[in-house]
Amino acid sequence: MNGFSFIFETFYRNADFDELYFIHDGSGKLETTYGHIPYVKGDYIVIPRGTTYKLFLNTPTKIFKIESASEFEEPTR
Repeated sequence: MNGFSFIFETFYRNADFDELYFIHDGSGKLETTYGHIPYVKGDYIVIPRGTTYKLFLNTPTKIFKIESASEFEEPTR
């Protein structure tokens, strides 16, 4: 399984789904309309639908992405 190791040249916006990224390996930052969000291995990133963003990789990154038609909710502990 190969991770991302290329440069993302454009911004992206998903108008249909909320997105959840689990960072399986790697590091970098996510540039959004909300600011710059650094990420490292083990992080979860929730991106609400309609959010414009772009990934900047510091190291090759492996991501597990989930799209949802409804909002993601934090589980009770």
